[in-house]
Amino acid sequence: MIYLVINFKNTNTNKDMRISSFTLAMLTATIKAQDAVAHSDTLKCGKCIKAGFNFCHTGTDGVAVADGSVEPTAICCADDQCTEASDDTYTCSLTYSDTTYALQMCPQKQAQCGETQEVEFTEVGDAEVDLEVTGLTEGESCTYKIKSSKGSPAFKVKDESTISDDKVEISYIEFEGDRVEKTDAAGTTAEDSPEEGLPKRDQSFEDSGN
Repeated sequence: MIYLVINFKNTNTNKDMRISSFTLAMLTATIKAQDAVAHSDTLKCGKCIKAGFNFCHTGTDGVAVADGSVEPTAICCADDQCTEASDDTYTCSLTYSDTTYALQMCPQKQAQCGETQEVEFTEVGDAEVDLEVTGLTEGESCTYKIKSSKGSPAFKVKDESTISDDKVEISYIEFEGDRVEKTDAAGTTAEDSPEEGLPKRDQSFEDSGN
């Protein structure tokens, strides 16, 4: 069984101690596909998005799914020409310009990802937070938002984790709140923010490398 423990903390930086702005990191752990990915309507969210297909579902982006609850209706479309892509009741991953950013729209299964989706630090040196991921299957993912109004959020995989690079991919994006374009209200198009405080879906991010 995959068992992953991620430790989050707030670190000191040389940046000004911001009050009006914030830094937000979004970290996603995805179980890697072990073979070449052919399209199928039933691909799991993370696998569908990472393969370049169009994952569409009827829930809000990153909707929390409690243990035993029914997941939103979903389909992995081959492209943006499927019926669901033009259905206003669906949200689709190809409205995002950045694949890593798109992963945050995947349903968050609380039985595997835990009940905590967001961590907020208000001071450098705030108590560290451990979040556990367990029981994910191929193509599933968990995403966590780490917000800091002072300092910079950081993370590490703890030693007790039973993962390897060939099984799990951990990816993240980081941005400062006053340096991205946002909309006042959440929406489902490329020019909308998926939720208040997040960049528009068509926001691009630079790759900082490995």
